[in-house]
Amino acid sequence: MFQHMARFVEVMALDKAHFVGNSMGAAFLLQMASERPCRLPIDRMVAISGGGFVPMNEHRQRLLNYDCSEASMKEVLMAIFENPVWYSDPAYIKRRHQISIMPGAWESVAAARFRAPNTAARSEFGQADMTPYGNISVSTLIIAGARDKLRLPGYADELVNQITGGKVALIDDGGHCPNIEQPEETAGLILDFLLN
Repeated sequence: MFQHMARFVEVMALDKAHFVGNSMGAAFLLQMASERPCRLPIDRMVAISGGGFVPMNEHRQRLLNYDCSEASMKEVLMAIFENPVWYSDPAYIKRRHQISIMPGAWESVAAARFRAPNTAARSEFGQADMTPYGNISVSTLIIAGARDKLRLPGYADELVNQITGGKVALIDDGGHCPNIEQPEETAGLILDFLLN
């Protein structure tokens, strides 16, 4: 995935760019920014609900147990959102379910967890995060939902303390995807950070 992202940037001939990622995308972005040398031409970056220790808890298990049913999709939405409006609306659940069962959708998400038979079995969840965040030298904003069920409280502060010049923005009524739950507030934070 890292090579794919680096190659995309190369093919697009980007000299410098702003990068924004959510969840796994944010974690990968932070990992790539910590590489020496960094393969991405990052000017500034925003990581939403990504990076740091990823606990293995009941909410994470809901994501891992997704079985492509509408009932299971509701469980997924309960894990990633704080506001019940996102997991109590049958039309929204149905819409998300329909997207998830399109050909290749489940496989593309599950592929990130595949391991070759000749490698040691290991979950990326509940493991110590070994990313050298101190290597990150670009302006970084960490946006975190204060009610993120997939992260530990205070994870963003711990993370940003390792990044020189890093900043944290906490969205009080946000879960794991504040960019969906609180789009105006999240967009405002991102634009303010990238443009000012």
